[in-house]
Amino acid sequence: MRPPFMPCRAGLGTPHRFVAFTLIELLVVIGTIALLLAILLPVISKSRRAAEEVKCAGNLRQIGIALTTYISETGYYPGCQHFAGFGDDRTFAVWPTRLRNAMQVGASVGSDGMHKVFRCPSNVFANDWKFETGLGSPFATDSDQGYGYQPGERLLQVDHIAFSYAYNDWGAGPNGAGDAEQTGLGGDITYPLQKNGYGHELKASRVRRSSEMIAVSDSTSNGGGFNYNIDPREAPQYPGSVHRGGANVMFCDTHIQWFSQADLINVDPSTPAGAAMNRLWNNDNEVHLRN
Repeated sequence: MRPPFMPCRAGLGTPHRFVAFTLIELLVVIGTIALLLAILLPVISKSRRAAEEVKCAGNLRQIGIALTTYISETGYYPGCQHFAGFGDDRTFAVWPTRLRNAMQVGASVGSDGMHKVFRCPSNVFANDWKFETGLGSPFATDSDQGYGYQPGERLLQVDHIAFSYAYNDWGAGPNGAGDAEQTGLGGDITYPLQKNGYGHELKASRVRRSSEMIAVSDSTSNGGGFNYNIDPREAPQYPGSVHRGGANVMFCDTHIQWFSQADLINVDPSTPAGAAMNRLWNNDNEVHLRN
């Protein structure tokens, strides 16, 4: 009996065979992927940090424009905070709300976009600034409208709400109490006024060289309070170290410059670098010491 007809396989080659990876080959592939990730992840992370630093500088630029607007309208710098005592609910920041209102163009005070300008994307410890309303001591009254608050708005209490950016209140020298002139851009507002103007906003004309006067920078938002102001002599209030070990700094003329934290807090006048940095903190562009 003849076998059934079988088609000719001439020219078709050998039948296809499935090839499986060996264990060693799989391990090589996995190792190669792990190596590529090890190489790429730091690059991606570095790129992300660089983008955040650029975004932060853009935020400070907008804050600087608002500062210029505020000064042109009032003739004064906004001051740092309303001071009612350490640990008091009525001790709250005023410079962010005053500048927020100065940058308000066709936007409501509670605009999320406007508040995001005051948040550095690299500062993981800072709180988002949210427009909240309520009653009681943590919330603004009608009398606080001069500080830029809406009645009933949550106050930016210096002991409870961490912030990304901070204001040069005292400079590198005296805080203005007693007979000494304040050397920064104005600290406590409505503190009992003294003969040198302590407790009052600083006149814009007091800043001798706006391009050489620190105004606002990244803060050290570590939950310790008073991170709405920067101070080169008090560690909890140092400028931040969120960008490459340093901070973006906005000067009074609104230009932005990066400094390492170590350089920003070196205000020792016995060294050339310390003396030069000391001057950048003070409104008269002179070297000052604090007792």
